Amino acid sequence: MAVSCILTAKDKKHFIGGDTMQSTNPINSPDSPHLNMLKDVEVAPIIILGDQRSGTTLLYKTLADTGCFNVVRAYHIIKYDEILSN
Repeated sequence: MAVSCILTAKDKKHFIGGDTMQSTNPINSPDSPHLNMLKDVEVAPIIILGDQRSGTTLLYKTLADTGCFNVVRAYHIIKYDEILSN
C-alpha cells in the first residue's frame, strides 16, 4: 500500500506501518537508513478530487495557507526516495 495524499492534517492520529513505507522505496535509496524513523509517524490524509475548473486548486491553496496541513509538492513526488536524507 503506497501512501498518496495531497494534504495531511497535523492534529489527526493515524499511523503508517514501517513495513508499508519500506515497500514503497527502493532498497538502495538514500532514505533507506532513515525509514525506521517513520514507523510511528501519525498522518490523516486529505485527498482533494474534483472536475477541472471546479475550485480544487483554490481549495488546495487555501488549506495549505492555513499552516495546519503538510502539503505534497512536486519536489516530494520527484525526489520521493531522497526526502529524509536531504
